[in-house]
This record gives sequence, C-alpha cells and structure tokens, in this order.
Amino acid sequence: MHTFTTKRLLIRPLSTQDKALYSALYTNKKIMHYIGKPLTPSDAKIGFTRTLRLMHEKKPYFLTWVIIDNVTNQSIGLQTLIINKPKNTTSKSALSDVIPPETGIVLALQAQKKSLSTEALGALMEYGFKQLKLSHINIRFCNENLSIKHLAKKLGFQFSLTNDLNNVCGIYKQQNWQQTIITKIL
Repeated sequence: MHTFTTKRLLIRPLSTQDKALYSALYTNKKIMHYIGKPLTPSDAKIGFTRTLRLMHEKKPYFLTWVIIDNVTNQSIGLQTLIINKPKNTTSKSALSDVIPPETGIVLALQAQKKSLSTEALGALMEYGFKQLKLSHINIRFCNENLSIKHLAKKLGFQFSLTNDLNNVCGIYKQQNWQQTIITKIL
C-alpha cells in the first residue's frame, strides 16, 4: 500500500494518528446523511481499530487512505478500496464467492464542493488499476446522494440497477481508464 500525490492532494495509508479524523467524519450527522447512521464515539473507536487491523492483515482486503490537502496540510477525508473480500468467511470461498472491488469516499464538510473528491477518487482508481492490477472497480451509493452520483458520472462509472431501489451501483472497467491523476507514488 503506497502513498501517492496529485496536483492538490497527498493520499497516504491510514495510521494510528488518524483516530480523531476517523471519529470526526463517521460521527458527523451531516457527513453520514447518505452513507449510514452516524457512529457513536465508542463505535467509531471500535471501527477505527478494526480498520487498522484489517489493513495490516497478511492479505489485506480493506485498504483505507487519508486525503490531505496540499495547500492547508489538513486531513480532509478518507477513501477506501475493498478488494477480494470473501462473501462468506465461514466456508472456503471460490472466486465466485468474492465481492467485486469496491470504493468509497468520505470528505469533511469544508472539503466538499471543490472537486477534491473527483481528484482523490480518480487517483485511487488509477492506483487500483495500475498498481493493484484490478480489472474493474465498483461504487455503490444511495440514489438520493446526488453529489456522489455526479462524481461517479464525472469519473465515467456505468450504472446498473440493484435489487434495492434506494441504491445505485456503478462499475468502471480497467480497459476504459485513460486518465493520469497521480503525480508521484512514494
């Protein structure tokens, strides 16, 4: 798992120093409005610890990065890439029992509506395709979340219906990726 940069962002793996950011994002009612129920501070602490543990497994499938604004040097969000997570961890999984790679992003309120999410998520997709050799990346979100819907369209995701009318799924295939957003991989 690498750190990488874009024109305006530094994107680095989540670490122990990011507990306050994680808690501030996941306990904020406005930020969590379309994502899910805000966590309690206690649940955020548990979630943070679990996320760090999952990232450091021998074959990690849950990768989380901190998004840092290069101008202000402030941590402004988190983004995740879930790869090859078994659907049923109690049985020996076949390839068909693996959830497709999926991404998500959570930004602080002050970082929203500045196209930083497009740059951050685009860079993560580029990293997934070029460094991790993923064949496709999915995104799933609440149909009412117009901001993420616009972001996904802007990045070129193709949409499909789900069984749940409240959610939208999008897929982006690696062979369609033509952008270069990452300026440096550290």
